[in-house]
Amino acid sequence: MFYTDSDMRFYSRQRNIFQNMYLGKKVKNIKKTISWKEKVMPVKINLNLGGHCIETEAKKKLKDLMDEYFSMDDPEGEIDFKIDLLREFIEKSDFRKLRTGDIRLDGEKEALVVLSRDRGGKIKMELKFLSCSGSR
Repeated sequence: MFYTDSDMRFYSRQRNIFQNMYLGKKVKNIKKTISWKEKVMPVKINLNLGGHCIETEAKKKLKDLMDEYFSMDDPEGEIDFKIDLLREFIEKSDFRKLRTGDIRLDGEKEALVVLSRDRGGKIKMELKFLSCSGSR
């Protein structure tokens, strides 16, 4: 794959921001630095809710992605886009409202949440039960 100078600057900015986030440093003007509009890669994130709520699983997944980001090379930048998607989801979601609004999100039943972006850049969430309780 061929990368332009613009691509390299974009990925370099992202790497610096994610390193600061990982170290717990406050990142200023993150909206100006990283924007899904600059580069779009269709990514999906699976959150498996079994025994814990959506907020706990989202934060755990973000930590796992950050660890993966720093431990391996990602030339396509897919992990960057997953981290950006998940970070935005965590920052903008009202988890209390989500948990009370749908029993699948409180972690008591095993469920799968798939996060992605729609064409307008908004976060899209799909919910599925993974197991059913009761007899057939």
